[in-house]
Amino acid sequence: MKQITQSFLLFGLVVCGAGLANAHEWTIDGTTKVEAEFSGIIGDTVFLSKADGSEQKVSLASLSADDQAFIKDREQATTSVVTASPPPPTAHHTSGYSVIANLLTGKLVVPDENGFADYMPNSTPDYYAIYFSAGWCGPCHRFTPKLVNFYQQMKTQHSNFEVIFVSNDRNEHDMLGYMHELSMPWPAVRFAEIKSLPEIKKYEGRGIPCLVIVDAQGNVVADSFVNGRYVGAESPMNRLGKLLDTGQ
Repeated sequence: MKQITQSFLLFGLVVCGAGLANAHEWTIDGTTKVEAEFSGIIGDTVFLSKADGSEQKVSLASLSADDQAFIKDREQATTSVVTASPPPPTAHHTSGYSVIANLLTGKLVVPDENGFADYMPNSTPDYYAIYFSAGWCGPCHRFTPKLVNFYQQMKTQHSNFEVIFVSNDRNEHDMLGYMHELSMPWPAVRFAEIKSLPEIKKYEGRGIPCLVIVDAQGNVVADSFVNGRYVGAESPMNRLGKLLDTGQ
């Protein structure tokens, strides 16, 4: 098989793998079976993320031909991603039908002292910052306070945006604990609804923290991943700030 290049980004260096939603059974040295998600590849070393949060490193040559083909397909699919162009600065959608608002109706919650309470927005934002994150992710813990500060500052001046948390936590209890711990002031998709919202999950990149800014119709304005390359969650956050302040 043709040698797989080193262009695939290793998430362990910059982001957390996005859980085991895309787990794969790997065959190592012809016999050993491992259930894990592909995290990345550097040179001939493949990085696998297991359900218990541990990481296993294996050589590319030790994997079966099918597994090597799987990695190659993942790399090709990732590098072919093209970020959608931003909508015109004058495009506002509060007066019309909102695709995102319709998708999220009845599926949002906020934490309270008894767990989660249903959340019903009183307006339709022009922009949504969809935030894929999890309490087990170290880089998420470092970025989330920045997003909280951004949210609190910008909400006093602009009401036409909303952050929507989409949890990659292992269960609803962990999701609630993470939201309380970091004092998240925004709503979240109800944990039980996440898997049934492919229209929202499609925005998620290969790792977290991942922040994607979309307009009311679901057009991508800014993304943590650009053409398959991770540029960080601060980049789309700053893009949203500029958009809200200047309209461009």
